[in-house]
Amino acid sequence: MKTPNAQSRQHLILSRVAVNTAYGDHPAALFGGIATRLSCRTMVSGLQINHPDQSVEIPYTAASEEFSETLSPELRLQLLYQGAFQRFSDLTSDPADTLIVTLLPISPHMQNPDVFVRNLSTHAPHWAKAQVKQSAITESSSQFLQAVLEEFSQGHWKQLVFGAGDCLVGTNTLLAAMQQGACCSNLNPDRRLLGEGAAFLIIEKKTQPSAGQIVIRAIDHQPEPNSGQAATETTLALTNSIQACLTQGNATINDVDCLITGYIPDMPGTLEWHQTERTLWPETGRRPRAIEELNPHLGIGDCGAANLPLGLALASARFDFSYEPVTSILVCDFGPQPHRGAVLLQRYPGEQMKTQED
Repeated sequence: MKTPNAQSRQHLILSRVAVNTAYGDHPAALFGGIATRLSCRTMVSGLQINHPDQSVEIPYTAASEEFSETLSPELRLQLLYQGAFQRFSDLTSDPADTLIVTLLPISPHMQNPDVFVRNLSTHAPHWAKAQVKQSAITESSSQFLQAVLEEFSQGHWKQLVFGAGDCLVGTNTLLAAMQQGACCSNLNPDRRLLGEGAAFLIIEKKTQPSAGQIVIRAIDHQPEPNSGQAATETTLALTNSIQACLTQGNATINDVDCLITGYIPDMPGTLEWHQTERTLWPETGRRPRAIEELNPHLGIGDCGAANLPLGLALASARFDFSYEPVTSILVCDFGPQPHRGAVLLQRYPGEQMKTQED
């Protein structure tokens, strides 16, 4: 697949991010992913499942401490949107030059496009005048982002606001995950940690980026026919997405300084990542220590539709983190849906970022 850059001869610049998670803004320990295993994991009060062996399983979530436990997921989502967009309150760009595209939450009963538009009109009236498009994820977030960037590159807009918010800390979601044996709990702490968050990215197109700006170099996505079956089947979609993305960006896996995995830390996900490592680094079967690996899900949990925007926001924060400096980050789109993807971000300029279109 061709990247938006190659099609339009323009560079897509990730110029600014706005984040609202249990950690607050993105500098907070880089979502708990740098140097520590900080986590927002908290035990849910008043919710438990009694097992036949007399044990009691209590779920954990990564919910925002700013919100009361009595707030519904729908209301929490509105507050997540509001808190994120408040970080863009100082921007004065002409809304006629702005395209806002958001992913709807993964839960069908929360996919109400009016919620986001109402929040814009009430709390960010300047932005409410921009063109707004919303869509549910049909295949993968990376596939959706690629289509959005292609539209943005070919359109008249000067900036794109892309992002999503989601809330998976509601009682119904937690109970469903526990009944499936997939929820992080006091008895199974290594399972899926459900969280909530919102992240929005401002993307601009430039013919000549300034030194130090973050360039979206390439995107790829692939279907995974054996999703969740890594214990017995070979999975290849994530590996293929990474390799195709690197090829588009005229880079190799050894050019990558940092990987943001975003995978869900259950057993099938862990096994799939091990398979990916063995394919990418066949000599050792694992990621070299020189390539950093960040796992946002360990800090803020699985945030549904917001996972990829949050991964890109984490990458932006990692570029700003000066020790050790990085120039190339690969963000993996790896969740419970049967699709995989990868996004390559690079700091401009630098020898490893020189491509044929430059």
